[in-house]
Amino acid sequence: APVEFALDVSAPYFTPMHGYAHLKRSGSANRYRDYRLEVLNGPNGPGWRALHPVTTLVGVPRDRARFRLRLVPLMDSLPERDETVTLTLLHQPQLHRDRGDLPYTRGTPHTVTFTLTSADGPTVTIARDGAARMDEGGTARFTLTATPAPAAPLPVSVEVTDSGTFAKSGQSGVREVTVGTDGTGTLTVATTDDNTAEPHGTLTAALRSGAYNFGAEREASVRVSDDDITGELAPISNATTLPEGAGTVFVLALAKDLDGDQTLTLPLVVGGTATRGTDYRLVCVESNPAGGATCNGIDGASPSFTFHGAHIPYSRVNGPLRIEVIEDHTAESDETVTLRLGGGRVLTIPLRDAPSSVTLTFTRGTYSYREDSTWARPILRVDAAPGRDITVPLVFTDLTATAGADYEVPTVTFPATGQTTYQLGIPLIDDTAYEGDETFRMAIDASRLPAGVTVGTHGEAVVTIEDDDPAGPALWLAPSTVTVDEGLTGTYTVRLATEPTGAVTVAVASDNADVTTSPAQLTFARTGANLWSAPQTVTVSAAQDTGDGAADDTAALTHTASGGGYAGITGTVAVAVADDDTTAAPPGVTVSATSLSLAEGGAAGSYTVVLDAAPSANVTVTATSDDADAVRVHASGGTPGASATLTFTPATWSQTQTLTVTPQQDADADDETVTIAHAVSNTGGYANVSAASVAVAVDDDETPTVPSACDPDDVRSDVEGYVLETQHGE
Repeated sequence: APVEFALDVSAPYFTPMHGYAHLKRSGSANRYRDYRLEVLNGPNGPGWRALHPVTTLVGVPRDRARFRLRLVPLMDSLPERDETVTLTLLHQPQLHRDRGDLPYTRGTPHTVTFTLTSADGPTVTIARDGAARMDEGGTARFTLTATPAPAAPLPVSVEVTDSGTFAKSGQSGVREVTVGTDGTGTLTVATTDDNTAEPHGTLTAALRSGAYNFGAEREASVRVSDDDITGELAPISNATTLPEGAGTVFVLALAKDLDGDQTLTLPLVVGGTATRGTDYRLVCVESNPAGGATCNGIDGASPSFTFHGAHIPYSRVNGPLRIEVIEDHTAESDETVTLRLGGGRVLTIPLRDAPSSVTLTFTRGTYSYREDSTWARPILRVDAAPGRDITVPLVFTDLTATAGADYEVPTVTFPATGQTTYQLGIPLIDDTAYEGDETFRMAIDASRLPAGVTVGTHGEAVVTIEDDDPAGPALWLAPSTVTVDEGLTGTYTVRLATEPTGAVTVAVASDNADVTTSPAQLTFARTGANLWSAPQTVTVSAAQDTGDGAADDTAALTHTASGGGYAGITGTVAVAVADDDTTAAPPGVTVSATSLSLAEGGAAGSYTVVLDAAPSANVTVTATSDDADAVRVHASGGTPGASATLTFTPATWSQTQTLTVTPQQDADADDETVTIAHAVSNTGGYANVSAASVAVAVDDDETPTVPSACDPDDVRSDVEGYVLETQHGE
């Protein structure tokens, strides 16, 4: 609160220059920290002041009898007592024109004292009490500290903000916390475990103004982690069916990233027609928090996985779970295993009975590969996926190619992964000498095959190595095929095959506007920089697109040389662009059973229905019996009737729903078969989607009665015999 006061001159004075009056400052207040002195109408305008360590020179206008001053107290956050400022007008009888001093005699009063009343309360800070992160459903705690401790309980206003919807009702907004005479107070913020997937968030508690000062720590935060995260499983191999003796490792993925050091445990639900321990086993390959996941009771009735957020890159863990199909040497029908991780999609793994014998063959009799391809990739095929690994005894014979100089002989094992084809990898040796195309033969040695394995149509194949070394001027392009992910880049090199007669320019042109190169032109010289024999790198860029779904793209890069004896020499590099857009899973409806067998008037049966992919809106599936007098159907909570309707929402689409089938009592003695059809609504992206029907066989419980006698008058005389008809028309 500023205070104004004035210095009065008994009469205006008239001198060639302004004068100065001397004010002495004293008192307990500090002139830098606690107050400032301002002259409102001095000779240099409002606000002018001249300061001195002890005194203040106040400019006195030469044409005024009164000039005004102002004392401005300064606000600080220091706890302190009331302070004083005393201003005393000093007597100055002499005139010093070199300083411009004004000769005056001080009058009365010539001293004024101001008292600065402290408005400072204690200094309050707030700090988090506990871990920096918690799961939803927990309670955040904050400690408020007042320094010095108040003499009486001190109400402190705190504003709690929630970046999501975690705080329970009444826990966010402006809250009042009482700091006791011990100098501390506690604020708690309770959160809700809502079973709803949502982004991770933050609770922040910030001090608001009051009868206290703020310390350096005016706010504190606690991270709140959502724990409603679903999981998915996917086999690392591309096998869609596993034969006996085979196995595969799974990738475990979460629907979103864990929050920092958050841990999350998800149950693994195991089902299917196969018997665990007899037909297959589940194995925990690695249980290590540093690996991202730990196994819990994988051999028990309730297996689960705990994910450790501090060690999971990209919400994925590779290889902690493996399924091994047991070879039981028993002929049996194919079976299935179903796995579901934490409410995610059900993964169905078909298990196929191992064949007693297989036939092994090459897919064709000849294969050709460029010398610079690095690998020759012939393909072996079996007529049925083997139940065990097959070591393939291959005999390599040089025709015009030479083993060790043009190619290397590999060891080949056909794996039991459920696949019927296997691609070999034969290393090719790229040289710089022109040799022309060369060949070698590979043959399956039937005498060394395991029992139960025979040789098929193509027991041998000839591989041609196409020479990439030109006999004259040519462009060497390596590799000849470049694969680039959409939106990214790849590289290849260009050089001349032979020394040119002068400078050579190579222009690069693309037949696809989305695929470009840098540079678009290369220059080679006979000597010095850009030497003809030194490969130059070309960068290939594939543009990002969003309009072609998940379709891959291709391009051909044509290289045309000119000058130095290379006029008209061309070469081409093929570019394969791998699209990074994903295709959503197709909609579909899975019905758990295709048939039921029930007794008339007896116990009810049931089956389940679930959607295969998330809809964009609610989808209904209506089950209708074609004979409600014999079979009726109802959903959970309903009553048996001719039809029942299930509703799947975008949030509940992956949850199975049960339909109960009730056989009805009738008076006839006929067994009956009733069909329950399923109609899918054309909503939520499920237009034109059909669902399998269920055939219900009802075993009748009545006994037909036969009449004890027939009326001879009812027997026709023109036939040799007659027909007996029961009361039920049989």
